Amino acid sequence: MTYSIKTLGLSLALAIGLLITSIGDTSAQTLRRGKAIGQSGIGTDVWTTTMAGLGLFRAHRNDCNATTEAFVKIYTNPNSVDFGICIDKDEHSAGSKEFEDARQECLDDGKRLPEPAEFKYTCDQAGTLNLNNMTDDWEWTTNFTILGSSSGYGPAATTGGNGSCKHGSWEFVARHTGTSASKVFRCVR
Repeated sequence: MTYSIKTLGLSLALAIGLLITSIGDTSAQTLRRGKAIGQSGIGTDVWTTTMAGLGLFRAHRNDCNATTEAFVKIYTNPNSVDFGICIDKDEHSAGSKEFEDARQECLDDGKRLPEPAEFKYTCDQAGTLNLNNMTDDWEWTTNFTILGSSSGYGPAATTGGNGSCKHGSWEFVARHTGTSASKVFRCVR
């Protein structure tokens, strides 16, 4: 059986068209960009990949548990529906945890740690949202690590809340000396 290049080209074009149609317009646009919305990038860790797959990095309607969580409005859509995140009103009662343990505890609850901008934005509204202890000590404020410097050498994660909503820092997740920081934390979804 022989096929002309024109026939193969048409078949390939038809197959790609069917693929894009079956995925939907939004996904087709993101495929052209090389990455789908809500998916973590290559090289991320299992926690981040899992959180992205669960949709924990997306704003949603207010379905917060009013007893334990506060709704932080991020935006209002054209139909006047508020979208945002739910954040724990209190730091976790178990106290300070190392970064990976804090992240895992949040994930076990179907949540994640807040990102630095979410933490600051929420902290600035802590009084109206009835949040407790936002500025009493350092809290873990990211799900991602950075490369730490100074004498500790190793991965680090951002922290925030010690004395001010504007004050942020970072702590080592692991060091070549074998020690790592423990911080309090709260979770978001």
